[in-house]
Amino acid sequence: MHAVAAIAPGAQPSRAASVRVAHSMPLVALGLVSTLRRLPGWDVVDDDEADVVVGDLPHLQRWCGSAAHARKLVLVSNPQQAPLTVAPPGIAGRVTVQCAETELFETIRRLCGDGPNAAQRGTAVVRGGMAPGALRRVREHVLSQLSEPIEMQALAAIAGLSVCHFSRAFRQSMGLPPHRWVMQQRMAQACALIRDGNQPLSDIGLAVGFSDQSHFTRTFVRFVGETPRDYRHRHR
Repeated sequence: MHAVAAIAPGAQPSRAASVRVAHSMPLVALGLVSTLRRLPGWDVVDDDEADVVVGDLPHLQRWCGSAAHARKLVLVSNPQQAPLTVAPPGIAGRVTVQCAETELFETIRRLCGDGPNAAQRGTAVVRGGMAPGALRRVREHVLSQLSEPIEMQALAAIAGLSVCHFSRAFRQSMGLPPHRWVMQQRMAQACALIRDGNQPLSDIGLAVGFSDQSHFTRTFVRFVGETPRDYRHRHR
């Protein structure tokens, strides 16, 4: 909950800084909203007048150009796609889909500080987590092994940590427990394969680590909000 402070006579009420998520992939949008709700001093809103808009290029285009001065735009790119050589007008910051929570937070702070009325709120800093190199190795391993079982012990060994310490440090860095983050990556890859290719859904399930098609469908519905078949129909 936000604390309510008394307002001196004649003073203007302070407002929280606001950030909007605008991304075409529901799973990525959900992850961004969940992460940004932990950004101290900021509110996640569904409002065109938000101070910062975070999303992919198709959704950010509406704010690019002459109207972009009214807010800061942060592009969330997919490293599996061809990188943009030149950012469109108005794009003030970039992160990748797999970036650490702290990187996203620092990108927003770099653009706007801690938002309006930062002095009254203070400047909370996210601390703890994994060393950047260890986190990078873990993420690279997961993304290269999505079709295979991924054991917590193996990830902890890659990071050079005990399982208990790894689980805690990973959550501090990424904002999610390791198992859920891995599942999000499986679903994000499944969405890309369904949207951009013509493989049978059963083959896509296998490609992202599900030998049981019904388990794949149930998990997809839980994370994305619709069945793989419905998702394919909607993107045709």
